[in-house]
Amino acid sequence: MANKLPPGVLSASAIKHLQRLGATYNPRENPEQVTVDGKVLPEPIRQFYQDVAWPKSVSYKNDDSARVWVWMFEPGMFYREGMDEFGFCKSHPGMFVIGIADGGNYYVLLDTNSKPENPNIYKLDSDSSDGGGNYASGPMNLSYFLSTLQVEE
Repeated sequence: MANKLPPGVLSASAIKHLQRLGATYNPRENPEQVTVDGKVLPEPIRQFYQDVAWPKSVSYKNDDSARVWVWMFEPGMFYREGMDEFGFCKSHPGMFVIGIADGGNYYVLLDTNSKPENPNIYKLDSDSSDGGGNYASGPMNLSYFLSTLQVEE
């Protein structure tokens, strides 16, 4: 039987991959709630945004079929402004941008309505063949996505 984490904590698997990628996870005691578009983010998602410090000047690659190169990964940057231009985001209002890759035309979207300890993410290519950024791959949980990243040598 797997050890259960207390509520409000990122999954052990996500934490393991964060550390493998050189990030530091240090949850705050008594943090303030974070509200985005009037919605209070669940504590594990707030931790991912605010309590993970990523190393500077490090890029990551993702060896999936699209061969995406993650050149910036700043989960502290979350927004929806401008995302409604993409058909996928219009039909998924709980999504927020958590990273940008491949020259700025590729987004990683976190589903704030999924299990917060290991939330679902989708990868959205804004230059998809339909021309409208309607194609998104996923869902996959955050720990799986982190497991696919490698530090670029």
